[in-house]
Amino acid sequence: MRLPRDFTQTELELYNYLITGNIKNMATASLYEKLEDPVDKFLVAYVFELGNTRVLAEQALGLSKATIWSKIKRIKRILAEYYKI
Repeated sequence: MRLPRDFTQTELELYNYLITGNIKNMATASLYEKLEDPVDKFLVAYVFELGNTRVLAEQALGLSKATIWSKIKRIKRILAEYYKI
């Protein structure tokens, strides 16, 4: 069983319950606590939650494509550990 790429918070909580048998609150506030860098927090909100592109994030932050790419890669790794996906 796999989650779709555009899963909602409710779908994620149900998925985790079906897989692990544990009920875990998947609020985004707890995810933001795991990120120390304010730029990473901005990227989570701007790219993942609001659905903007990485190109727009590059322009908004004034960072290079490689920097944005590496930060998003690190964020995805943290998301995978946190949500156990």
